[in-house]
Amino acid sequence: MSCLMTNLKERLFDMRALKSQQEIMAGWKGDPAKPIVSICCITYNHEDYIEDALEGFLIQETDSPFEILIHDDASTDRTAEIIREYQSAYPKLIKPIYQENNQYSLGKAMNPNFNYPRAKGEYIALCEGDDYWADANKLQKQVDYLQQHKNYAMCSHSVRFEFDGIVEKRKNYKSKAIVDADFEYILSHGLFIALNSIVFRRSLFDKPKWLDGLPGGHKALIYILTAKGKNHHFMDQMAVKRRNPGGLTIKNKTERQKSYYQRNIFLLENLKVYLNHGKDKPINKKLRKLYLRQMLSQLTGFN
Repeated sequence: MSCLMTNLKERLFDMRALKSQQEIMAGWKGDPAKPIVSICCITYNHEDYIEDALEGFLIQETDSPFEILIHDDASTDRTAEIIREYQSAYPKLIKPIYQENNQYSLGKAMNPNFNYPRAKGEYIALCEGDDYWADANKLQKQVDYLQQHKNYAMCSHSVRFEFDGIVEKRKNYKSKAIVDADFEYILSHGLFIALNSIVFRRSLFDKPKWLDGLPGGHKALIYILTAKGKNHHFMDQMAVKRRNPGGLTIKNKTERQKSYYQRNIFLLENLKVYLNHGKDKPINKKLRKLYLRQMLSQLTGFN
């Protein structure tokens, strides 16, 4: 790890000054066997990053129990070995699955198939293995908001972007006034919400069978949740979203660009049925634009 990367992380928080499992649990109210939050993390070949993700979870200052559910998708590097080291130090907190065969290549949606079904928490917090949380109060702040606002399905926050170790500031929203968004707003504006910023009510997500047809399923999750309640967005940058050469987003960029219209039309057509046609009007408006753009791209040869 470069000196630049090390100095950057030290400015965000001291990655190595971790509490023990006993110290973390000592501040909890309630039964540790009944976590309020399930942190869900999926990882694959993230040996250079997974330790940052784990420590971002373990620095969280909360008054309620949480669990850390990790799904390692048959990594071929040292990712699983690093997770095991942390699991041995935090056996009551870190609960991994170590796959022997890669499930992503079999068309499986990772969190919905392997982490959400075993989650015990009322809330689910998300972070992939190559990203990390940079604020010790992130989880408590988001859970407090959802507990106080029962009509909200989820909440998110701004993030810093890191490209090859360099942090770049970027606004998530076109306007700082947009802190509360519903399904229609997000659908029509294409609002960016980083996956590692999301905390949502577990009871509001019921995995549809067609989700396995969408690798990642990030957008589908947001649509499903905000169709049932609003999203509140904190402007605080409480996590870092990485872009690295080995990440699936980068590796599959060309392929994803080619299938953009196909994937989004598939999502919205299935979403109409999933929502019992209760949101057909805004979805059909979005679909008409997608079909038109798809036709134009086929005629011109551009996406």
